[in-house]
Amino acid sequence: MSPAPNPVLDTRDPHFVNAALEDLSGVFKALSDPARLKILRLLADSAAGKCCMEGVCGCDLETVTQLSQPTVSHHMKLLVFAQLVSAEKRGKWMFYTLNPVGFALARAALELGDYLAMSNKP
Repeated sequence: MSPAPNPVLDTRDPHFVNAALEDLSGVFKALSDPARLKILRLLADSAAGKCCMEGVCGCDLETVTQLSQPTVSHHMKLLVFAQLVSAEKRGKWMFYTLNPVGFALARAALELGDYLAMSNKP
């Protein structure tokens, strides 16, 4: 017996599948770097070494990761592009928070993989 189709993930529409795969590849590329995983961990831990109350300042990311400002900026650009992080400029500093959209995409990919694996079983 195959599982019921998921109304949110229409795997029969090739345009949907291609667009979803493009989004997912960005998410998984962003997750593939240890420095970016360290940054995500810092953002998830709201009490870790922050100079401000809401969001994590780019200066904190430089300190915690021991990376230069241009390198942190590059990593943050990829995390924002992958929708794993949201960015907001306040004065001369950028502040970052986790964005649940990218994590929902990653979860959907894993669930889709489970769904496809189950539907291919006899």
